[in-house]
Amino acid sequence: MNTERIIWKNNEIERPCHKCGFCPYGQLVEEYPLHEEATKYAIKHDMWVKWSNTKGWPNDGTWIKCKKDDNGAEPDINSAVSKVKEKFSCDVFGHNCPAYYLSENVKE
Repeated sequence: MNTERIIWKNNEIERPCHKCGFCPYGQLVEEYPLHEEATKYAIKHDMWVKWSNTKGWPNDGTWIKCKKDDNGAEPDINSAVSKVKEKFSCDVFGHNCPAYYLSENVKE
């Protein structure tokens, strides 16, 4: 299954969810990159966060800004999403739409 190489450009196909009103790929979208353009933007602009858990419980914590070299640092996707126009990401799930990787250029 191709999950790495986009074979269609943004204007070459129509996403099936726009016709169906729901995502026909279901849980399959979780196998595709998440907010790829936002991740690249965050890395390029040195936007990093890490999880700070002060109380020791898994759900008691928050994301804090940090440096790239800090232990547990991840690109700050949440801040970057509003700064980029993501062409391939699903508006609901955030993952790249599988249609850009798998679709055939056939319409009914």
